[in-house]
Amino acid sequence: MKISDFRIGTRLMLGFLMVVSVMGGAAGYQIMQMRYVSELYRQNAARDADAIGVKDIAKRLSDVYSV
Repeated sequence: MKISDFRIGTRLMLGFLMVVSVMGGAAGYQIMQMRYVSELYRQNAARDADAIGVKDIAKRLSDVYSV
């Protein structure tokens, strides 16, 4: 059974379904990658809070021990 044996409507439907399935796969992959990027963003936000705290402590120490 060859593709050329199918009627034009059937071939168009199969082509459309293939395009939709590829787009669905790409969308699923992008969603997974966005979850990964979101997790990295959360980790960096936690690091930023720690860095701000360390900077604040360093400023307080320099104020206390200023000559």
